[in-house]
Amino acid sequence: MKPQVFLVAAVAALIAGAAGMFVAHHHWPAEAPPVPRPQLAQTPVEAEPDPEVARLRAQVNQLQGENRDLRAENGTLRNLPPKPATDSGPTKPAVETPATKPVTQDKPPVETEPGAEAAAKALRDQAINDLQDSNKSGDAAQLLAALAAKGDAEAGKALMAILKGENEDAKENVIEALDDNGIANRDDFAAAIQSLMTDPSAKVRGEVAQALSTLPAEVSGPLLVTMLQDTDPRVIRKALDSLGDLKYEGARADLLPLTRHADEGVAFEASLALHRLGDSSAIEAYVPVYGARTRSADSRQRLEAVKGLRRIKLESTRGYLEPLQEDPDKDVAKEARKAIKDLDSKKK
Repeated sequence: MKPQVFLVAAVAALIAGAAGMFVAHHHWPAEAPPVPRPQLAQTPVEAEPDPEVARLRAQVNQLQGENRDLRAENGTLRNLPPKPATDSGPTKPAVETPATKPVTQDKPPVETEPGAEAAAKALRDQAINDLQDSNKSGDAAQLLAALAAKGDAEAGKALMAILKGENEDAKENVIEALDDNGIANRDDFAAAIQSLMTDPSAKVRGEVAQALSTLPAEVSGPLLVTMLQDTDPRVIRKALDSLGDLKYEGARADLLPLTRHADEGVAFEASLALHRLGDSSAIEAYVPVYGARTRSADSRQRLEAVKGLRRIKLESTRGYLEPLQEDPDKDVAKEARKAIKDLDSKKK
């Protein structure tokens, strides 16, 4: 607001305030007369005029005069041509005004690598280096697999390089990480994993057998059947577990002889795989075996027995599981409650 306009407004407010005080000090009649009276044209005679009212009247008259002068001056100023801005330096062309310059969307930001992005890149690069460290490769593989799942090409390249390398621990960890992050069935990773079915390391072959369950049964089923001929029981057990997950009918004939395998773990997994194909005759024999172990004084044996009974998922296991819900070992009790819950869900 211009100073003159502001002063005009201030004067107007002061006039209004003075008028209010005038009204407050003036003695008005209690009730207005219904009709005009002739004597109103005469000047009333006041014996003793109020000095405060007289002062206010004089102040109002003075302010009204000043207000008229300011209004006249303000009108004159509005009619004057604008004053040239000669003291503010040369005027910049309008096209160079930042506010009017169009913003293009295809230009890169001033900061090409924000702090968060730089930190993420540094973390990824550190994980790539840690892949070769047996003490760190597990966590590094999980991080890189998570990044690869989100489309990070550099992370994917690093994982692929491990699968094609010679580091046994790193390969095992990478296959597990790819499986955990749901990308072991991606075409490039799946092909690399299948090439490791005959890797010298049994640990790597075992991870391969587990990861193959992420592929369609018609693709991985025949591959897993060939892995049943492996010389290491750990690899055979994982291959059987994957075949059971896939419910691959083509493995039925190969499963039957393995239910009598010398390694109890292999025999159990073969029986369980058949159970998933609809044949429970072999797995039923393990219910009393595992049931007896639930009464062991060793809490670790009780826990393993409960885990086995839970995987069987037959109603005949309930009698062994129910008492264990109050087992003194909290892990045993927790697993037993989970097994009971599974049985209850199966009924619904």
